[in-house]
Amino acid sequence: SLLSYNLFAYCLNDPINRFDSEGEWSMPTLLKIAVGAVATVAAVAVTVATGGAALPVIAGVAASTAVSGAIGYVTGGTTGMVDGLANGFMAGGLSALGGSLISAGIKSIKASKTVVDPLNKAFKQLDSSGLRPGQTQISKSRVMELVDNFDSVKAQSSIYYNGRTRYLVDGHHTTVASTILGKGTCMNMGNATMQMPSATNIYWSKKWYQIGRRVIQVVD
Repeated sequence: SLLSYNLFAYCLNDPINRFDSEGEWSMPTLLKIAVGAVATVAAVAVTVATGGAALPVIAGVAASTAVSGAIGYVTGGTTGMVDGLANGFMAGGLSALGGSLISAGIKSIKASKTVVDPLNKAFKQLDSSGLRPGQTQISKSRVMELVDNFDSVKAQSSIYYNGRTRYLVDGHHTTVASTILGKGTCMNMGNATMQMPSATNIYWSKKWYQIGRRVIQVVD
């Protein structure tokens, strides 16, 4: 029956304080304003937390609100203006929030790129040189130990060449450490050998599109 419905749902069950004699403040309008307010506050918080300024965010939301309100007034008078202001405020807030999140994401990515793993950087250099690893694993802790205590005289490595490709047979850790330090090939490194490498289908690194390429495994 009619009495079983919540007849005052439109005003949140508070018809005394929530009245709208002109019919301009509907629940959708109030909801839009609420969404715009939450989005704007969140956008300001994210922007400030990532080192940005809050004023451009607020100015952007204000501009969106004003423009939308003006358009609403031209097309629908006072009622259109109210709805336009709500639409502009909500759209501006959501747009500001989206922009601040994207900006924060870009800053995070840039920050992460500044911290480059020295092994990955060395692997890319070795991959560009055409020298292939002749084994499937390498120890990061051993490489870093050699980096901290590198001795050019004791550094040794040997390379097998099959007429097309050069493969490291031994001295993988020394070669990577030398590459990290920018020392190149030391006196006893890069010696030719007839000994076959234990693996010939391994690479130092791969691009995102090289799905089938196997790369050397880094273990601690």
